[in-house]
Amino acid sequence: MEAEKACKRDKRERRLAELQARVAPEVPSGVDSSCLRLHMPSGGGKIDRRFTKHAPLQDVAVFVELYMMENNLVEFDGGLTLNTNFPKQTFHSCHPEHMQKALIDVGMYPQSVVFVTRDE
Repeated sequence: MEAEKACKRDKRERRLAELQARVAPEVPSGVDSSCLRLHMPSGGGKIDRRFTKHAPLQDVAVFVELYMMENNLVEFDGGLTLNTNFPKQTFHSCHPEHMQKALIDVGMYPQSVVFVTRDE
């Protein structure tokens, strides 16, 4: 039982380190930045975060996963979904073709509200 807990803790720490290395610093406000209001699942609240307008959706997904793990809110074993209302769109982290699209190309520039849900 103890070994299982230690293994799970080690796996979580490795994943956190991997995500921390992949998250780009927040960009300053300006012409090339896109401000996203992220509505997090599981009581994570609302987070405002700026990305470059050419950032792929994968950057947003990595930031969300890191934020949720660092704040002990939820683990994303099955991935996550990014949803917008204007325009109405859904992007799944398990679909590489979704995650490669740039924010500007999916209407998330100069700003957007994104609802994050867990994939089960």
